[in-house]
Amino acid sequence: MKKYLWAALMVLMAATGCKKEKTDTKKVLSISPSEVELLSGQEEDLRAFWGESLLSKKDVQWSSDNTNIVSVSEEGVLTASPINDGDAVITARYKNNEATCKVKVIIPVQIFGFVSSLQSKSLAVDEEFTWYVVYMPTYATYHDITFENSDPSVAELTQDTENPMKFTIKAKKLGTTTITAKCGGKEEQMFIYVDAVKATKVTVNPTSVNLECLESRRLTATVEPENATNKTVSWTSSNPEMVEVSNQGAIRGLRAGTATVSAHCGDQVASCTVTVAMPEGAVDLGLSVYWAECNLGASTEFDFGNYYSWGELSTKDYYSWDTYKFLVKKGKTEQGIGETGYVFSRYGSSDNKWKFSQYDYEDDVAVQTLGGLWRTPTSEQFKELRRNCTVVYEGDGVRFYSNVPGYIGKSLYFPESGWKDKDELWTYVGYTYLSYPFDTEWESYGVLAMFWTPEICRQTAYAVCYTLYDPQPEDYGYDPSLRRPFCGEFYLQRYFGLPIRPVW
Repeated sequence: MKKYLWAALMVLMAATGCKKEKTDTKKVLSISPSEVELLSGQEEDLRAFWGESLLSKKDVQWSSDNTNIVSVSEEGVLTASPINDGDAVITARYKNNEATCKVKVIIPVQIFGFVSSLQSKSLAVDEEFTWYVVYMPTYATYHDITFENSDPSVAELTQDTENPMKFTIKAKKLGTTTITAKCGGKEEQMFIYVDAVKATKVTVNPTSVNLECLESRRLTATVEPENATNKTVSWTSSNPEMVEVSNQGAIRGLRAGTATVSAHCGDQVASCTVTVAMPEGAVDLGLSVYWAECNLGASTEFDFGNYYSWGELSTKDYYSWDTYKFLVKKGKTEQGIGETGYVFSRYGSSDNKWKFSQYDYEDDVAVQTLGGLWRTPTSEQFKELRRNCTVVYEGDGVRFYSNVPGYIGKSLYFPESGWKDKDELWTYVGYTYLSYPFDTEWESYGVLAMFWTPEICRQTAYAVCYTLYDPQPEDYGYDPSLRRPFCGEFYLQRYFGLPIRPVW
């Protein structure tokens, strides 16, 4: 019988289960607030939640890890120490769960005075001004400050919500008002004079302009309202090297492209979009300068054009030292001339200009003939052309193809224009010889063309030119398919006649 009773009891226990208390894993214990900042002696009431349900305070156990800083009652009321400052952690326990709250206690430092950043200010209507008040001591933690505005209709005062020492004063109408700040028995005053009407709008006419290179035009600016106190307009260009603008709004196109010209009046801005066209006869390869499409004096890119001695402005029939413009006979010989009794009247030892890097614009034939910003290219501009282009033979000359992104396919042609010495035109100077393979006649080193630069060589009888020439056969492995023209700087006596390829 006992055996059957025991079995029945076991079945009953299995059916009903043991009533063991479980932790509800879906709910979380929390404290509100989770962080607290208290002044010394201040109290704060904490609340505990089980999930979203507010717990009865008698069901929660409260404790502090540092009662010297802050204590907590059985009902969850915090009390900050009146003499100590620092940090403490409050813990709430409910069943098998815990939650914490961080507490910082601060001993407030009272202000015993303050100074302002400025005592008076003149404003225009609708203008704003930032005013700072510096408390003393600067580490004060309690800012009990009040303000009085004698005429809020003239200017209004707004305190920054994040920085209690920062204030914004906005002028509303013409007049005067006094703002008084009071704290710790001290006073500071700010006198506000609203005595100007601010510019609220500026417009530019026209708003877009198309110009040729070196073409000029004047823009006009209108400031509103009509009675604005300061209607002075200043002008700026987003790219002064492309479009320049004067203080009066006069614009001039310098290089092809688009720039923005802006008129400024106070904090108001209006703009005009200026588009400048390419100069006539120019080629844009994406470099620092535009190159002329043909030699100076030529009508097409294949023509040789005119020939000039270095620094001369006109062509002639005979090129020698005897016909050179800047050579005179004075019983002294310049270095490199090789003829007794000749010196330079310009860019030589007589004026010491040979020490300069290049000749003056008044002796630049490209400047004097074409005007505008045309000039003779420097050796560095020739080098830039070579660095950024692929050079190939084409007909009786060479062509430079741009490798600059956005300018691929753009090209510049240089004919085999040679140079002039005495009354002869030398269009190709080189020589041939038999070489490997021995039954083949090869073209060797030969000059295709030379172009003046404005630069002076250290030897006073010479100037710098840029030369296009053929390589020697061994330079391209005797494979004609690999033959490419060479380019480089060279020094030549100034009397020779060379072409000019202008740049802008």
